[in-house]
Amino acid sequence: LYSTTRLAASSVDTSTLGKKRLAAGMGFLTGWADMVLSAKLATFCSMMTGNLMWFVKALADWRWRDGFYYASVLAAYAMGLAIYRKCQVHEKQQELFLPTMAATVAILFVLADFLLI
Repeated sequence: LYSTTRLAASSVDTSTLGKKRLAAGMGFLTGWADMVLSAKLATFCSMMTGNLMWFVKALADWRWRDGFYYASVLAAYAMGLAIYRKCQVHEKQQELFLPTMAATVAILFVLADFLLI
């Protein structure tokens, strides 16, 4: 039993460990952001189906301002996805692509905080 456990532990592929940690961290942050946005703004950062349902409900209740808000959330998500797909580069350049995109998003968040106060 000890030798099997030791063999399994030594055969772990460490070349993808950083990517797995990044994925786990992003999953945590997405869940955390979903909870905060759901509690404070009644919107979701990762479930566009939920936002679409809230959008349709707002339109059905004639709440145009809320409908515009949810439409802008959906449009921003679609635009971000389109920009990501357009900017996606070859595998050898992806090491710089994701950190650059992350820095760009962080800068946009900071600018939005200062400009929309």
